[in-house]
Amino acid sequence: LARRGYEASHHRVPRQCQLARYTSRGKGYDRHLDRCSLGVEELGLLEWLRLSDYRGRALTAILYLNDDWQIQRDGGALRCWIGGREPFDVAPLGGRLVIFDSGAVEHAVLAASADRVA
Repeated sequence: LARRGYEASHHRVPRQCQLARYTSRGKGYDRHLDRCSLGVEELGLLEWLRLSDYRGRALTAILYLNDDWQIQRDGGALRCWIGGREPFDVAPLGGRLVIFDSGAVEHAVLAASADRVA
């Protein structure tokens, strides 16, 4: 982590964690980063304060809890973009842990035809 610019004194446990159940009726999530680097001038004071956990986020960790998931049948992949490379998909298989740099890996969640848990 130090080679990537993360100082140990800046690490903290976020005040916000998410346990989510996404229904098959959902459309997924559009492409985004999990760290917000915009300032108070761009966001306005209230939005800037609301996004405090996103400003300090260094890593995103996703643990998938889906039973019997088949990407061809169920969809719902995590699509990732890193640098200028072609995007790649990660299947949300139960027990899979995905960890990535919150400010460097753009990602989206594709629509699913089954409920999924992460």
